[in-house]
Amino acid sequence: MTITLIKFMESLRETGDDIWLPTPALIENQWHEKVQYTVSIPDVNIPFGSTFPVEFWMAPMAKGLKLGAITIEVREKHNLKIAASAAYSAHCGVNFFTSAEEYTIFSERYDAGNYVMLGSELLNVEWRVEKTVCLPRGFEACTQSVDSKNINICHMLAFTIELHNENGSLSKIQGTFPINIFMSPRTISKNAVVHILDLQQFQADRNAGPPLYGNHIADLLLSENPHTYEYHAGGPTITPLDTSSVEYRELCSVPSYETAMNTTRAI
Repeated sequence: MTITLIKFMESLRETGDDIWLPTPALIENQWHEKVQYTVSIPDVNIPFGSTFPVEFWMAPMAKGLKLGAITIEVREKHNLKIAASAAYSAHCGVNFFTSAEEYTIFSERYDAGNYVMLGSELLNVEWRVEKTVCLPRGFEACTQSVDSKNINICHMLAFTIELHNENGSLSKIQGTFPINIFMSPRTISKNAVVHILDLQQFQADRNAGPPLYGNHIADLLLSENPHTYEYHAGGPTITPLDTSSVEYRELCSVPSYETAMNTTRAI
């Protein structure tokens, strides 16, 4: 008699945004001396539930070659390895239980008539196409990338480019990018609601510098937690601040640039 037990587990591991530096990926190749092509994505690290662009550039080298449909897929592979109990291992001679599954979490086919052609002075000899990939926002439809001793979940971006030859035959160019899907507080709130965020906007926000001096606001630490901290050998002493006092209002306010500069000169 065989007894099978299944338990669904949900594990969310949030990764700090500051350690992710943009890592663009590019595939550049020549296919059978018929077409020169490049396929690129702005980053291989993709926030969960976000959108990101895939750009195609192709220059036909054979006469009569026409661009056909483009298919983009995001595939998710699960590899599990769990140690068997000592009793089961001794009785059956099995040391590990393994499982390997693959899912397609995004698939879109773009016909030739649906292309968004980017500006080019050489439209007769080159094609430029950009398409957007939208990752699923449901935790049941997509899982973050994981690489651990027992669980490995990896993701792959796959593309297929169809080419129509002059004699009427169909050719295909296929390739893949390994990508890493990670959890970000910018796309997932505390109540597990996933918000749509474009990868390029995510990168722009992450690389943005501090606000101009005049755009600074009150110190949120003081505004939300009005206490003073005094550190000594026995540990910190916390003293509540009088929020109605002039001193507290001065601490929470930001002086004008002129006032700050005059104060600095006076010192």
